[in-house]
Order: sequence, then C-alpha cells, then structure tokens
Amino acid sequence: MKHQNKVDTNDLNNEKENQDNNNSEKKDRRAKKEESFFYRTGIFITKHYKQILLVWLVLLAGSIYPALQLRKVLSYNEMEFLPKNLEYNAGEEIREELFPSNATGNTIIVIESDNPISSSENMLYIKTLTERIKQEYNESIAQIQSVLSILQGYNNSYWQMIGEVDNNLEEKVPNEIAQLNQFMYSSKNELEQLWSTIANSYSLTWFNFSRTYYYGLFDTDLFENGPSSTSYNTIFTDTNFTTDWAIPANYVDLVYATIIENFSNPAIVGDPIMHDLSLTVTNHSLSQALTQEQNMTMETYTQEVYPLLTTYYQNWSQIFYQNITNEGMTIINGTNYYDNLYSNTSLMEAYTSQEAVLNQLQGINQTTYSSFNRTSYILNETMGLLDFSKLINEASSQLQIPASQIRAEITPFFPTFLAEIYALGPNPETNTINNLANSFTEQVITELIELQPPPDSIKDIPSFFSCWVLSEDKKTSLILVNYNGYNKTDEEIEEMVQEVDIGIGELAHELKKEMNLTETRIYHTGDQFVFDTWINQAKEDASLIDLVTVLLVVVILLIIFCSLVAPFIPLVAIGSSIALSMAFLWFISFGMDIHFMATLLLTVTSLGAGVDYCIFIFSRYAEERKKGCNKDDALVTAVSFAGESVFHSGLTVMVGFGAMIIPNFPLLRILGIAMCIGISISMLSAILVVPSIILLLGDKIWWPKVLQIILRPQKWFRKDKEEKDDEEKTRTTEDLPDGAPHFRKKEKREEYGEENQQSVMIKIANFITEHGLLITLLTLVIVAPFLYFAATMETSTDVMGMLPKDFEGTKGRDVLSEAMSVGDPTPLKLIFHDINRSALDYDVKIQTEALCQELLRLDHVCTIKTTIRPMGIPMFNTTGGPFEDYTHSFVGKNNRTFILELYLDASPFAKATEEFIQALPENVEEIMERRSLTFLATGEVYYTGLAQTLYETKNVTDNAYPVVIPVVIVGVYLVLFFLFGSYFTPIRLIITIAMSIAFTLGLLQLVFSIGFGVPIFWLLPLMLFSILMGLGLDYDIFLVTRIKEYYDKGLSNKQAIAHALDHTATIITSCGIVMAAAYSSLMISKLWHLREVGFAFTVAIILDATIIRIVIVPAIMVLMEKLNWIGPKWLMKKRHQKLQEKDKKKE
Repeated sequence: MKHQNKVDTNDLNNEKENQDNNNSEKKDRRAKKEESFFYRTGIFITKHYKQILLVWLVLLAGSIYPALQLRKVLSYNEMEFLPKNLEYNAGEEIREELFPSNATGNTIIVIESDNPISSSENMLYIKTLTERIKQEYNESIAQIQSVLSILQGYNNSYWQMIGEVDNNLEEKVPNEIAQLNQFMYSSKNELEQLWSTIANSYSLTWFNFSRTYYYGLFDTDLFENGPSSTSYNTIFTDTNFTTDWAIPANYVDLVYATIIENFSNPAIVGDPIMHDLSLTVTNHSLSQALTQEQNMTMETYTQEVYPLLTTYYQNWSQIFYQNITNEGMTIINGTNYYDNLYSNTSLMEAYTSQEAVLNQLQGINQTTYSSFNRTSYILNETMGLLDFSKLINEASSQLQIPASQIRAEITPFFPTFLAEIYALGPNPETNTINNLANSFTEQVITELIELQPPPDSIKDIPSFFSCWVLSEDKKTSLILVNYNGYNKTDEEIEEMVQEVDIGIGELAHELKKEMNLTETRIYHTGDQFVFDTWINQAKEDASLIDLVTVLLVVVILLIIFCSLVAPFIPLVAIGSSIALSMAFLWFISFGMDIHFMATLLLTVTSLGAGVDYCIFIFSRYAEERKKGCNKDDALVTAVSFAGESVFHSGLTVMVGFGAMIIPNFPLLRILGIAMCIGISISMLSAILVVPSIILLLGDKIWWPKVLQIILRPQKWFRKDKEEKDDEEKTRTTEDLPDGAPHFRKKEKREEYGEENQQSVMIKIANFITEHGLLITLLTLVIVAPFLYFAATMETSTDVMGMLPKDFEGTKGRDVLSEAMSVGDPTPLKLIFHDINRSALDYDVKIQTEALCQELLRLDHVCTIKTTIRPMGIPMFNTTGGPFEDYTHSFVGKNNRTFILELYLDASPFAKATEEFIQALPENVEEIMERRSLTFLATGEVYYTGLAQTLYETKNVTDNAYPVVIPVVIVGVYLVLFFLFGSYFTPIRLIITIAMSIAFTLGLLQLVFSIGFGVPIFWLLPLMLFSILMGLGLDYDIFLVTRIKEYYDKGLSNKQAIAHALDHTATIITSCGIVMAAAYSSLMISKLWHLREVGFAFTVAIILDATIIRIVIVPAIMVLMEKLNWIGPKWLMKKRHQKLQEKDKKKE
C-alpha cells in the first residue's frame, strides 16, 4: 500500500514536472520573441564565434591589396576637392577657352639683400642662376622673368620703340615737307601780290590825303566853313599837276570828315599824324575793296591782310623818319606854313612841289617795300601750320616720355627745319625731300635718345616696367619661372612642375652657398612650392601620426588591461576594421577622389572611437565575470547592454559624420563618407569580432597576471575587503524571510551600500547630486567667456598661415607683399565676357580706364593691369608698339572678352582679401552704374583667381551651417530618444555636448588665434560640431545607459547616478584617454590646421570624458529629476519588460 502510494506520488510529481517544463518552454518561446536584438546577438556570438572570426579573416585577407593600393590614389591637394559649381569655375572655363596658353604653374625665387640688387654680386647671382635653370630644365621652362630679362626685354623694347618712332618719322615727314613747301611758295606768290597792293595803296593814300589837307588848309576855307564848290574847284585845280591826279570832291569830303572827326584843331596835323591817318584810311578802303571785289571775309582780312598793313605802316614810319624827318625835312605841317614841302605860291610851284613830294614818297615806298622780309614772314606763317603733335604723342606713348618734354626738346630746331624746306625752292625733287626728311628724323631721334638714353643697368629701367620684379628700395627682387605645358597631360604637367620646382629651389640655395652671399637672403616660394610643401608635409605627418597613434593607444591599453594579450584584442579588431574601411575607400576611388585627410581622420577616429567601443564591451564582460558569471553568460550580458550602447553611440557618430555629406563640398563629403564607413565597420568589429576573440582565448586574455600585480597592486589589497563586504551583504539579508520579494532584498542591500560602501566616486556623486543647481550655475559662469570667444571666432582659408612659422615659402611671400609696390604677385582677376564691342575699341578702353581709376580708390588695391594698362599705367595707344603683345594678352579670342587683374596689398589667403572680395561685386556694379559704363555693362563679369577660389570655398562651408547643424541635432535626438525612451534626456545630452564644443572653440581661439597668432582652419568648426556631436555623446550614452539600467531596476534617480558613476568612472575615463591620445597625435604635425584639429578634439574629448560626464551631466540630471525619464508610455513599457526578462534570466 505504501509502495503504491509512493508510486502514485512519483507519477504525480513526474506529471507536474512535465507540465512545468511545458509551461517553461512556452514562457521561453514567448520570452525569446521579446528578447532584445542585442541579447540574441550575444547568444549568436557564443554559438558561432569561430565562424564569425573565419569570415572576418577572409574579409581581412581580401582587403589587404585594396587597402595598400589606396595609398597610390590619394590626393593631397585641397584645390582638387573644391565644389564644381563655383563662379570661379565658370570664369576659369571662359579663360581657358578664350585665353589659351601653354604656360602653367610657377616658381618664385625671392632675393632680399642689404645691398642694391644692381650690385655686381647680386646681378651675377641672378645671371648664373638663370643660366643654370635653363641648362638643367630648358625643355620644361616657358619663360623666366627677372631683372635681367626685364633689362634685356626693355633694352630690346627700347630700340624697337626707337625704330618705331624712326619709321614713323621717315614715313610721315617727307609728306609734311612736301605739303609745307607747296604752302610756302603758294603763299609767297599771294604775299607778293598782297604786299604790292598794300604798299601802293598806303603810299598813294599818304600822298593824296596830305596834299588835299595842305591845299584845303592854306588855299581854301575848307576846315573853317566846310566843303564848298569853291574849295572843290580850288583843290581840284591845285592838285591836277598831271592827268588824272586831281583830287575829286568826294575825296575832299573824306579828308574833311576825317580831320574834323579826329581833331578839334585841324591845324595840328603833321607827318607823324599823317602816318596814322593814312593807316586808317588805307585800312578802310583796302578792306572794302577786298571784301567786296574779291569776296574776302572780314575774318580773313583781319587775320591775314591787316597784320601786313600794320607791318607796312610800321616799316614806312621807321624809314620815313630815317629819310625825311632825320634829314630835317617836313612834308606836311599844318601849324607852320613855311615848314611844308608842298607850295601854293603859284600854280606851277604847286605842281612842282607835288611832283617832289611824290618822288620822296615813292622812294620811301620802294625802300619800305624792299625792306620787308617775305621769307621770314612766310616761315612764321608756316610755323603755325607745322603740327607734329600726333608724331610727338605717338613717340610719347611708345617711349613713355611726357609729350611736353619731347616737344620742348625738338621745337627749337623747327625754324631751321622750315628754312631748309623753303630753301628747297618750288617743286623740289623727291630725293631732295627725302634727304631733308632723313636729316630731320636723325635730329629728332638723337634728341629722343639723349632725352631717354638706352638702359645700361636695371637702375635705368622706368619704374612702371621694373616694379614687377624689383622693389621700390631696389633691394628686393624676384625670379619668376613659368612652365611649358604644351602637349602634356595634366598628370605629366603636375609631375614635371613638382620635379622642376624642387630642383630650382635647390639650385637657388646651392648657388647662394657657392657664392657666399652673406648679405643676401634667398627664399623659395610660389603657389606650386607652397602646395607641394603642404602635400609633402601632410604625407610625412600622416605616417608619423599613424605610428604615434598606435603606440599611444597600445601603451594606454597596456595600463588599462594590465595584460599583454588583452590590449591587442581591440587593436587587432579595429586594425582589421581600418583595413576593411580602406579597402572600401579604394573601391569608392573609382567614382570619386579620396583626400589624404579622409584616411588620416578615419585611422585616428577608428582607433579612438573603435577602441573605445571594444573597451566598453571588454569591460562589461570583465565586470560580469567578476560577479561569477561564466564566459558565455558574461559575454551575452556585455553584448546586451554595452553592445546596445555601442550601437547607438555609433549611430550618433554616423549622424554627425553623415551630415558632412550634405554640403556641396567634395572635401567634406569624402570626409563624411570615410568616417561613416570607418565607424560602422569599427562598430561591427566591436560587437562581433571582439566578443568572438574573447571566447576563443578565454581567460588567456589576462596573461600574464603578474602585470596586474605590478601595475595595479591596490586591486589585490582590496580583495579581502571585497570578500568581507560580500559576507556582510549576505548577512544583511539573512534576517529576511526566504519568501521576501526580490526588491526587499535589493533595498536591504542598498541600505547596506549607502552605509558601508562609500567609495570615492560615490562620495563625489553624492556631493554632485546634493549641489546640482550650484554646479550647473557655476558651469554656465565658466563657459560664458568661452562662448564669447567662440562666437567671435574668425576662420580662414589661409593655407600659408597653416604652414610652419619658419617655412621659407611663407617668409618669401611676406617679403614680396611688404617690399613690392605693385602688391602681392597673385592677382584677383575680373573677366568681362561678351561685351557688345571690341575690348580694344577706343570708347571701351576709355570706360575701362574709368573703372580702373575708381577701383584704385578702393582699399588694398595697389595696381591694375588690363587692356588700357598693360604695364600698370594708362597706355591708350599700344598698336604697333612693343606693348602691343602685352595689351593683346588681356583680350580673348572673340575680341569681346577681356581680363582685368587686381594686385592687392594682401595675400590671397588674408582676411583682408576675403573681405575685399566679398564687397567687390557690389562695388563694381555701383561704379559701372554711377559712371555710366554702358559698354562694360553689356557683358557678364566673372571673378577668378586663387583668392576668389578660397573665398567661394569658405562661403560654401559657411552656408552649410544652417543645414548641417539642424540635421545633426535632429538625427542625434532621434537616436537618443529611441535609446532612452525620454523626451528630455536627449536634449540634455545635446546641450552638454554643445557646451563642450563651445568651450573648445573658445579655447581654440585663445590658444591658436590669439596665443600663437595663426588662423583658424575654416573647416574646423563644422567638423568639430559634426564629429563631436557624435563622438562626444559616446561617454554620455555609456553613462546614461547605465543610469537608466539601474533606474529601471528600482533605484532612485540619485542612487542610479551614484552607482552608474561608480561602475563606469574608470572605464569611461580610460576610453576618453584612449580617444584623446589618438587625436592628440595630430598635434605632432608641423601643419597648424592638423594641430588645431588635434587640439580641439583632444580638449573636447577629455572635457567630455571627465568634467562633462562626471560633474555636469549628473548635476543637470538631478536638477531635472522629474524630466529625465519621461517619454512615450509604449516605449517605456517595452523597455521595462525587456529589463525584467533580463533580470529573471540572470537570476
């Protein structure tokens, strides 16, 4: 019976056990459905870790070749990664199409001396260096410009200009001589006729007027009672000494009227007054005769005849005085009857006296007529027609001698020249004319050469010509080498220019040492040298940075893990992920260029962030093992909790990097793509490969344990205490009944923990949670000044400023900018495209010069070169002269496009240049409107040049901020929202990271811009925000995830914070040190922009891994306690259920 009962009991127990098993299986299946992805991932890894490692090794093996090949396709030139839609590119396309040239690239050798450049040793240096450059690299050189080439070029131009003037004179002077000669002799005939008319008219007027006056005064009462028939008859009779010589009545009236009108006393008329009266009467009668009978205009009479009449009058008066007055004779005297040559004693005496007077007057007339120098008069008249203004202006334009100076030198021998033309006689032969023309031309050329002698040295070259290679103080010069790109590909040109540029620099320095020029300094500079130095320095730094990064990470990992095996697990995992990432980039390189900075930052970031991810997985595994879990359970827990944090942390980082892809900027885009690839593969490696390696090696990962004793001996001294504490924890729960709920035991342990487990970190955490408001306010006060510096930060594209301070290219550029009056040698170019007239049209050139004059008034503009200013000064006529080629170099093939070059007093990289370019389009538009430059306004204006490129590039970056920042913030918020299930916590995390970024930018401004005086790399703020908003959240995510974990398990907000800090402090700080060490390696670079990137990321990461995470985050969380975990119920409920299932499984 007993046995039967026992059997029944066993059956019931078996049945119950089977039922329990079935129920358990159902619960397991239901639980399995609700298990998190990362929990299932952990289970998957424990079962298939060998397969995972095998697949990873296969992928790694396949990535080795592409990764190695990537080095060969990397680009180190930022200029190749500029946006394609820049206005600069449109202008460059027009320039390349309409202004084709084989010259490409340049090398500049700057010569700065304590002695004049014209000194023998400096000139010998320039000559020898030029010869050696041509000897070594003649096929690669398009042209070499220096004071010697300028001297030779100007000397050739000088004699070419002299030849042009000579040819011009020889062509035009013979025609001028022939025309002047013809004018002279046609004028001579006209003059003879006119002079004879004047002479006869004046002498006859003198004779008739004087005898009419005499007989009217002494034989009649004409002047007492006026004209009458008696006076008419008497005078007619008295003056009729021969046929047709009698004075008619109308002439008597003329004489009477003239005397009465001019004299109150008619008796005062004498010989001198008679000269004047004759001039007046002759002028009146002569003008009437010529204007009425010969249709001569009064203007012509006044300009041509009257001057001759007055000349005759003057000569007549002088000869009359000599022959008559000086001999004591008087022909007419109204006051003394007896003092007259005329007589009226009898009619016969009257006739005889008139014949005598007529003879005297004819003698005076003959003498006066003959005394007139007709040749001199003709030459003087011809002098007014001799107009060499055009020839003088042309010579002035060609020789750049003021026209007034030329005129002053050659005018003195014009009279001789005219006399020689007159001496040729009428209708001279052609050879006679040509001989005279040659003689005159030779005289002019001689004077011009004396006025502007040919140059013997550089000192004799006009400043407008030499200023492009010689400073104002004549102690600084340059040698400019341009390269020949004819029939070469872009790759061949680049290779050639790089090789020759280096060779020329070496030749320059070697020659200086050879000649022992102790008072002369040589600098190698130029755009090519600057960018080549930048690239070579970047290559050198990149290799060193990679090595230093690995060494720093290894050392830090050795200290963290106290093992020779464990540190290499993250390195192997992340190293392999970097190789895979490089392989991906190699495949991408077939579709887009890869910049070296993409691989550099990928390596640094992957080593930093990726190793951090590995450490978090590793540390959580070690923590679980310490609690007594076996390998599989410990790893599943690590992947479940740390893996989830790593995944979401990686997502936030990829959101930050992914936002860099948005701007239309190839450099930022490839950086963003590379970082996303690197982080995603590093994240997979941390979640899959690291756990697999741990399972494969087991406890061997801690080998050798002696390192733990050496590096962390305090850990072992704490072992006994920890065991004792465990016993106390057990004892504290023994007084509770066996059926007490789990949370009561937890509360009891928490009570014990609050009283007995006051570790240093918990004490710090308690202090922070008690003074949350004070710490938050204090943080804001400390950060506020740095916010100001961050807000006022000015970034720059100054590539020169990013190079080392002692870089000779920078020094050489600075020397040129300070010494050369024309400004920086790299111009800003304005292309006026497709105007409605030829660019060389006179009216267009006038408007171009008007624009130049206005632009020269702007700040920073030193010199302008264009069609009207081919050498920097106005030249309106360069056709046929030595400057014609210079002029045409500014005109496009369509003749309706021209270039205007602005030379500024600042380098293309300077902030002043950036501000100038920003305002330039508005200034140009305003000038064209205000000055009505209608021809220029019909075309389109494009702005090109290095400075324009840098300005537009920076503009693209600046315009990306309004897009990138919201995308990053929204993306990060969504990732954190789904991770924490809270509305406020993501906002708090973003704000704290933003504070860290602002503080870092402010400190960056203080240290580099103000402290070291170097510009802030223009991409840095955008990169810092995008990257740190992801990377900086890593530590916050790890901390807050642990806080959330404890909070969901039933601890209070303050307790959860304290315990989370206690458990994560060491590991998160260690991770921060690893990542900071990785980025700090950038600071060993000699390039300032890499130093700035390294400094900014190092400071921000250390700040976030310590102060932000340990102090500020807990303080704000305590302050906003009620808001920390408020979120959508469905998300909160789901997370709570998952945590409960995880706890049950662990129990």
